[in-house]
Amino acid sequence: VPTTSLAIDHYESSKKILKNHNINPRYYASGQNKESLAQAIGSFETKLVFLSPEALISGVMTKPITQQIENGTLRNLVIDEAHIVEGWGSQFRPNFQLLATQRRQWLKTCKDKGNKIFKTHLLSATYTQSSKELLKNLFMESENNEDNWNETVSQRLRPEMNYYVQKITEE
Repeated sequence: VPTTSLAIDHYESSKKILKNHNINPRYYASGQNKESLAQAIGSFETKLVFLSPEALISGVMTKPITQQIENGTLRNLVIDEAHIVEGWGSQFRPNFQLLATQRRQWLKTCKDKGNKIFKTHLLSATYTQSSKELLKNLFMESENNEDNWNETVSQRLRPEMNYYVQKITEE
């Protein structure tokens, strides 16, 4: 996830939705006890973790996540707000584009160890044609194989925000 606030939002909603499924979602933000989360990931105590690209690629969570790849227990890599890989990944926060390189290394590790290859899900509500093309270039496994790229579009109208103003005359 691109921001800590989004990680917390996803964590809170998944905690409610998945409370009876032994998933134990967690998130990582700067200043948290990284050893505790790394242990929870390594021991498979948590099965859903919300991380920034920096924590995943070059940070404290690289090792435990890579161990799960090597064990064959990581099944899905989900990149939320994937449309920002195009804009943010080139100049600002390059770890967004480095996710594709890390993913390729993980796919190779899976193949070398005979583990089931995990799926990558690129989510966004605001793709442009150029961001989709960039994501295909970064995340498709081979240049000539469109078979491993599945695109699903699900559009819905979002409710507009409501604002209310009330003048308060008493403390």
